[in-house]
Amino acid sequence: MKQLFFTTALIFITLLATAQDTKELKKEVKKLKIEQLKKLKDEAAKADEETATKIAQINVKKAELDRLNNEDIKKRDEGIAYFEEQLRKVKKDRPDVNAAKPERASTKCSFSVQVGAYRSKDLAQYIENNPNFGIETDEKGYKKYMLGFFTSYWEAKSFSKYLNQIGAQTYVVGFYNGKRIPDLKDMTDCTF
Repeated sequence: MKQLFFTTALIFITLLATAQDTKELKKEVKKLKIEQLKKLKDEAAKADEETATKIAQINVKKAELDRLNNEDIKKRDEGIAYFEEQLRKVKKDRPDVNAAKPERASTKCSFSVQVGAYRSKDLAQYIENNPNFGIETDEKGYKKYMLGFFTSYWEAKSFSKYLNQIGAQTYVVGFYNGKRIPDLKDMTDCTF
């Protein structure tokens, strides 16, 4: 009987110790879960903060890009207005200059004043209905913008000099039977 009592007491003590250990283990598991949850919440808050920062940076870059695009459009529009005004002044100051656009194919020799060549800018929508502007694209993808159509090299040269005096950078280009000639020296059939 002593032995049964001792065995029962030992089992009871073991069960009591196991129950105590189980409670402590449950407390530790709960504590770990709470710590992990706090850690996950902190990481999520940090990720949200980083995301908000990145979105703000993207918005700043978009605003800067919009500003630069608007500046480019404004500069382009100002440039077109500037050259149109200069052309009006030249026509007013120099009535002997004939810059009316003939059909190039019907004119053996003709000249224009090139005012720009751009690969990434397209001004066609601004000049397509203006008979004093010309545009052509070369094999390298440059769009070349020309102003005036002259049958006399000297009229074109005079116009180019005038534009250069007021700040433009221009030069005379020649056309023979409607085709652009890279070097004016090759236009031997034309009278200069």
